[in-house]
Amino acid sequence: MANYVTLSWSLPDNNGDEITEYQIFVQEKVSGTFTQESTDCVSSSESVVAARECTIQLDTLKADPYNLVFGDSVNVKVSAINAYGTSALSPIGNGALI
Repeated sequence: MANYVTLSWSLPDNNGDEITEYQIFVQEKVSGTFTQESTDCVSSSESVVAARECTIQLDTLKADPYNLVFGDSVNVKVSAINAYGTSALSPIGNGALI
């Protein structure tokens, strides 16, 4: 069993300008709030930007503020940043299970 969840997303419309960063937001179990994840997904990392993918350790998802447990869905939203600013948040992803 993997000790992580890999998130990936499609290239959004960038209005012709290079995307320099993605912000990844994970839904908290108790409040339902989406909180930016920056422990494992360094959103300005060249590898994250190029691959449109990042890996979050299960220990991160099980800890505050997310507090997810085995069997919970990992609901995520993503926004993109470039010279035009920050995009709106994406719809919720497909909810991989821990």
